[in-house]
Amino acid sequence: MLVRKACTSVSKITSEHGSTSVDSIALARAIVVAVENVAAVFDVHAHRPSTAATYGPGETIYGVAVRRETGDITIEIQVRVRYIAALPLPMVSDDIRRAARSAIAELTSDPVGQIDVAIVDLVVHKEG
Repeated sequence: MLVRKACTSVSKITSEHGSTSVDSIALARAIVVAVENVAAVFDVHAHRPSTAATYGPGETIYGVAVRRETGDITIEIQVRVRYIAALPLPMVSDDIRRAARSAIAELTSDPVGQIDVAIVDLVVHKEG
């Protein structure tokens, strides 16, 4: 699967209770790959300044914020989408959430809470 290729170096974190979870940077990388494979997504908005970012040792993933709050993984994703008149933006957001949940599920069984999707721009292709 494409998500596994993107996460060749996955750091595991083991809690004092023996449960294992994947580090936030690995999750953010996997989410970027999965979301960019959603048909209507032009790209994950990885430009500075970005309010959504995941920070790790020597690496920052812009456009996706992975947070662990009260045991749940919460996600914020900023994307630019292709404008397609027949495709409502709420459907695009749902597709993005599904892709993110699927990417996370491939790497960890940790519970996923809220996934916020911010469509920061529409890319319009002009024919001509």
